[in-house]
Amino acid sequence: ACGLIGIAEKGMMDVQYKAKSMGGHASAPKPNSPVVALSKACTKIESNPFKAHITKPVAKMFDTLGRHSTFFYRMIFANLWCFSGILDMICKKSGGDLNALMRTTVAFTRMTGSTTNNVIPPEATMVSNIRLNPMDNTESALAELNKKINNPNIEIVKIQGMNPSPISEVDCPAWDRVAKAVASTWKGCIVSPYLM
Repeated sequence: ACGLIGIAEKGMMDVQYKAKSMGGHASAPKPNSPVVALSKACTKIESNPFKAHITKPVAKMFDTLGRHSTFFYRMIFANLWCFSGILDMICKKSGGDLNALMRTTVAFTRMTGSTTNNVIPPEATMVSNIRLNPMDNTESALAELNKKINNPNIEIVKIQGMNPSPISEVDCPAWDRVAKAVASTWKGCIVSPYLM
């Protein structure tokens, strides 16, 4: 068993992407309608995830859990300087929790366009929920999204958001007391820092 104690919390941001056109009828479509423009933007972001960072909470967690893992994982976690590229590749392909520990993640959650099947919308929007790695913030993430999409015809706006929390110390008596309390409550439990 493993007791994970959160020592930092990722930031969160909701972002809206908006594309406009002259609209029109579906019988005579012009290229790059708003829905197509947003689909391309979505694909660019999904295909080019944010840079991976091994932050202090993640490095501590890998170090702690690596000591209790199989030989393969012990080898990777003990030599992150050598295997960080392989770990990054695994994270990109698998997604999920491990990927979320390593980078800012973008999840597209909503898209709107025409309310009628045969009309090209004059405007289309999509929304993503972003969880910010402690190495990023709302401003840097917006700048990165603009860079990845690289389309001045798509307006990117923060709806709401908050930056990541500061990272708490683990080399101190306060951490030792919390870790000891967790370990004594669940006998045989491995206690590790965690990025929430």
